[in-house]
Amino acid sequence: MNAVKWVLSIFLCFSVLFVTIFGINCVYAYLFPVKFQEEVAAASEESGLDEAIIFSVINVESRFNPNAVSPKGAVGLMQVMPSTAQEIMKNLSTDAKAFLEQNIAENAQENENEQKNGEKDGFFAENLKKPATNIMLGAKYLKSLLERFENLDTALCAYNAGPATVKLWLLNAEYSTDGKTLSKIPYEETRNYLEKFHKNFKYYSAKIK
Repeated sequence: MNAVKWVLSIFLCFSVLFVTIFGINCVYAYLFPVKFQEEVAAASEESGLDEAIIFSVINVESRFNPNAVSPKGAVGLMQVMPSTAQEIMKNLSTDAKAFLEQNIAENAQENENEQKNGEKDGFFAENLKKPATNIMLGAKYLKSLLERFENLDTALCAYNAGPATVKLWLLNAEYSTDGKTLSKIPYEETRNYLEKFHKNFKYYSAKIK
């Protein structure tokens, strides 16, 4: 009888452990999804950004919703403004540019009946809902900010608050002591944004190797 109780106790312990681990994994899978892996890998290769950075920005910006549109008009997974995306396209590699231009042309053809007065920005915004296009251009934009500000946290602040705003912060001794990094972030939204990014980055860096 004691042997049976011992076996049942061991079984119960392992069952509880299994359920606990399974539950934790489910929670993490919900909080930190890993989607659009091929698109992220392609954007990482084109931009030179770590995949964990791209996944983290996507999760913070849109929770992996390709159809997300902000009140200000930012579109898609990485919340890219159509006007910014069109500028970034000019700096893509030949192969990446050809791929995205073909994507845009196909999207415009699919929606030809809805075109009014050549509303190019409208078509480009719709195209930014395509994961491959959005992630490629979003990653390249973040990379351009990183090259400009030479610091990931500062670049991320610029991605959220705008590069012109961050440039003014860096010139203000109250917010920056060296003109390159921010010792204080004036916007609460941007402070929260950076905090969320680092929580995501810690997870994705360990998950994606």
